Amino acid sequence: MNQTEEIVSGVIKYLRASGQLDLLPEIIQKLQAQVDILKGENVAIISSPKALSKIQLTQLANQLTDLFKRKLSVVNKVDPYLLGGYVIQVSDKIIDLSINNYLAQIKEELKDDQN
Repeated sequence: MNQTEEIVSGVIKYLRASGQLDLLPEIIQKLQAQVDILKGENVAIISSPKALSKIQLTQLANQLTDLFKRKLSVVNKVDPYLLGGYVIQVSDKIIDLSINNYLAQIKEELKDDQN
């Protein structure tokens, strides 16, 4: 038996012994979501100043699916340094809709106007 089979067997034995075998489908789903995150291909990481509600995440997932023309899973990452808005990362693409970015753009424009 290889290491992966031993781990899977151990998890199943534990779930069976603790009477929680019905959690196996949910565990598989969460493991797949983690694999997607590690690959970064079909995952949108949405950074926000506070945790987003399920409704907000669903709405953003639908909008991002339309934008990227593929189904994306969304993961919310809380970034307390953001003043507001979102920073969205899908693979190597970043969409910065944060107030921090907006203020930085205004600062640059003011600098350019002074020159």
